[in-house]
Amino acid sequence: MALIMGEGRGSSARLQVPAVPSSLRLARLTASSLAADLDWSLDDIEDLRIAVDELTALLIEGAGDAVLELDFAREDRSLLVAGACECPAPLGALDPLALELLGLTTDRYSIESTEGRRHFQIEKSPTPHEAPIEPIDDALPSPDDA
Repeated sequence: MALIMGEGRGSSARLQVPAVPSSLRLARLTASSLAADLDWSLDDIEDLRIAVDELTALLIEGAGDAVLELDFAREDRSLLVAGACECPAPLGALDPLALELLGLTTDRYSIESTEGRRHFQIEKSPTPHEAPIEPIDDALPSPDDA
C-alpha cells in the first residue's frame, strides 16, 4: 500500500492497494477523511463514500491480483477521485439501482474500460450550506412568567 499526499490549496493524494474487496475500506476511508478535512457535512461525506465504494467495487471485479490505483485531488472545497485497475475481463453493466445511487451521490461520474484497463472518475462538491435557523426567543415564556 502506498499513500502519497501533497499540501496546498489544490493538494492531492495517491493510494495504491491490492485490487481485493478488503482494500476498499481504505479507499472509502481516504475519501471520507479528505472530505472531512474540507469541513463537508456528514451527508456529503457519506455520499462520497458510497460513490467511491460502488465504483471501486465494480473496477476490481474479476481483476485477480492487480493493483487498484486511486488519485484524490482537492480543488478549493471540491474533490475529484480517479481510479484505475488492470483487468482483462470486460466491464460488467452497472445495476440500475447503482446508476441511480451514483446520480444522487455525485456531481459527475464516469466509468469505462479500454485495452484491459478500467477507469472511473468522480467529481463531488459539498452541498451549499443553508443559513442557520434563528431561534425565536419570544415564542417561549420567560421563567419569570411561569
